[in-house]
Amino acid sequence: FLQVSGKINKGIRKTLNDDPNMFFSYNNGITATAEEIKFSKNNEGKKYISYLSGFQIVNGGQTTASIHRAKKIDNIDLNSISVPTKISIINKSKLKDIIPNISRFSNSQNQVKNSDFHSDNAYLKKIEELSKLVFIPGESGKWYFERMRGDYQSDKFKSENDNKSKKNFNDLTPSIRKFEKVDIAKYINAWDQKPYFVSAGQQKNFVEFMEGHAVVALKNNIDENYFKELVAK
Repeated sequence: FLQVSGKINKGIRKTLNDDPNMFFSYNNGITATAEEIKFSKNNEGKKYISYLSGFQIVNGGQTTASIHRAKKIDNIDLNSISVPTKISIINKSKLKDIIPNISRFSNSQNQVKNSDFHSDNAYLKKIEELSKLVFIPGESGKWYFERMRGDYQSDKFKSENDNKSKKNFNDLTPSIRKFEKVDIAKYINAWDQKPYFVSAGQQKNFVEFMEGHAVVALKNNIDENYFKELVAK
């Protein structure tokens, strides 16, 4: 158990204490295995698990330990807590081979970054809109702003079904002219002489940028000139 000093376990404890009804929605839950499972029905005809043999949690140890600590140490009422659980029934002879893979793959999913949560922000939508309208000098191409992670590859993939549109996409927006949310934050904060934010890392710098410069810029006029100055920086 990594205690409650880390960000994740702190968040679990906060939800347990402040918003217990939302725990099912906010928490990733646990992954477990069992060798045998049996079901029964209650008086209302609803099905429930009545028996599990060889039950073990293979991913979700921090969630489990955090809930246990909340009850034993913090005396938090857990009556309204529901924990999402995925249970795989596996033959005993295959447990040794399958369980390590379940644990490994459950912990190797694509990471969600802080910047991903801001994709629908009005400032970023405006930059994306301008990136589709403003040409580089000579009108020979554009700069591609990737508002949502993976958009560039998705658009490129769509264009590859047609040789003509593939050539147009590559000519208009080669990857060398692609920039992302964290790039905007890095270069503008550096230009605005805030190295103490930039050096804190991409994600922390981005959050500060969205709470600072982006808010002010939205109140002013984000137009073609703003976009050109942004690209220049």
